[in-house]
Amino acid sequence: MAIRLGRTMVCVCLALSLASAARAGGLDYGARMNEIKGLIWQQNQFGKAEDMINLLLQDPAAPPQTKTEAVVWRGVSFLKQEKRDQALATWRQAEKMAEQITDGRQRVDRLRDTYKRCQEAGSADDVLRIALKVLPQAQQMGDFSARGEACVYLMWAYDAKGQAQESQKMVAQMRAIIEGSKGNRMAPSDIVARLLDVGRTPLVMEMVDACLQADPLARVSGHLRRMGDEFLRNKDAGGAFRCYNLACWACEAERGGMGCARDCQTKAADILVGRGALNEACQYARLYFLACDIREVQKGMDLTARVLKGIDKDINLRVRSFLEFQRYGAAGKDGVPGTPDDIRNPLADVKLPEPPPVFALDKMLAATTPFECRTRAFVYLLHGKPEHALMEALAAYRMATGENLTDEVYDVATAIKALDGNLLRANQYLLYQKLGPAGQDGKLGTADDLQDPLKGVKLAAPPERDQAFQAEIAKCEDTYDGVRRKGFLLLAWGKSDEGLRAMRDAYARCGMDERALKQAILDVAGAIKAVDGHIVRANQYLLYQKHGPDGPDGIKGTQDDLADPLAGEKKPAPGG
Repeated sequence: MAIRLGRTMVCVCLALSLASAARAGGLDYGARMNEIKGLIWQQNQFGKAEDMINLLLQDPAAPPQTKTEAVVWRGVSFLKQEKRDQALATWRQAEKMAEQITDGRQRVDRLRDTYKRCQEAGSADDVLRIALKVLPQAQQMGDFSARGEACVYLMWAYDAKGQAQESQKMVAQMRAIIEGSKGNRMAPSDIVARLLDVGRTPLVMEMVDACLQADPLARVSGHLRRMGDEFLRNKDAGGAFRCYNLACWACEAERGGMGCARDCQTKAADILVGRGALNEACQYARLYFLACDIREVQKGMDLTARVLKGIDKDINLRVRSFLEFQRYGAAGKDGVPGTPDDIRNPLADVKLPEPPPVFALDKMLAATTPFECRTRAFVYLLHGKPEHALMEALAAYRMATGENLTDEVYDVATAIKALDGNLLRANQYLLYQKLGPAGQDGKLGTADDLQDPLKGVKLAAPPERDQAFQAEIAKCEDTYDGVRRKGFLLLAWGKSDEGLRAMRDAYARCGMDERALKQAILDVAGAIKAVDGHIVRANQYLLYQKHGPDGPDGIKGTQDDLADPLAGEKKPAPGG
């Protein structure tokens, strides 16, 4: 086990066995179903798929939910062969089989599979009958996603049968689910996705707005991009821009949403370039350059340079200085500030586009917790506040205790890039993370030693941030879980030394349970990394935990003996 930066770091594996997830023997019915689906959906080998379905249905050990799923896919096979009546008859058989499944979750899931297929075949009567069975069961289970999906398909069926009043009742239920699903971001997202599936694009925009009013970090960016792409395919650039523009800010609380927002920033810029609105396009290009992951920075540079060239009609005005600014920074090629070759950021006077009101900064921050630092960092980037973004990215870096810190490291570099407007210090930071202060040769006091590019950087935190951390820490109990939570809060707050003490205290309390011990070791390593600002000593600590003082060969007094990286630090008293 090691904290590593991509593929460049040496992986140190902690000698703790992991429980195997594989079953000992027996047929893997999930794999069998995946094979059947591939034969039908991708290869059109319907005969071979039918043989496999028959074998599965004859298998007495096959679970009833798997047999039902196989019959559902037999119907898909018929529909792909343009045998609609046989497909619908098969799905009615699957419906009856699903109703016999005793497990409530499995029963509802198989019924949902069935009405979706019936909708694809355009059978409103079948969809109505099956979805009306699902809705009360989903409500009883408290499954907002299944309930919302059933409402969508019932709305479609009522519309198909001309029952507008019943359809509107379903729309009202969707709104109620969105407004009442606080803390459940999946259910509103699923409603929007299913509306797209059944072709209700105008209603999608209304529901997206409802989602964002309820939660500005709702999971809608992917759906907005999907709609925007559809508008573009239909040659409707205006409709596409409306979707992409909204998605630019819909960063969500998941990593995928941030990538989707970034993608839509470039799509919005491209539409504006196509319209000839180059100054507006430059605003979106700057937004993307600020917010893009450092690993995508070449794409950000290319987009910015292309727009600047289009405005200036000359690469020698701003394009060349922009590219040189990325390479050398404000001090220019000689690296000395205040000399004739200093470079001014060509984007310094370019305003960012205004976010829609639903994405106001205070609303977005209010939708996060103190632990959602990576999301908060991205929110600050979108609003042109890179210093606050760096503060939150560093908090996420300090808290991170997993085996792979690639994302957290690159988040910090991304924020540095946004703060400086160039890549110089961001690249220095990445090199420092890889090699530590001793540089390439691993020896302190030599010519290749590196300085921490963030040493001495002071980031003023809003007063309410300190108050929030104080309040959360006060709630932590004097238990293993409470001390561990306190450690994370202290690390996020920027009090790394205190955070390390708390994590060492938690390590002392965790006992010898394999999983808890492994996590406690990672927690301490993560806190060491937070104190040092790089991962070198943290990896030494993990190596020491794996091998002990005698090193990999297990023999004391040999060249590979290891020293405890924490030997010089006082052990915290429990509760201290």
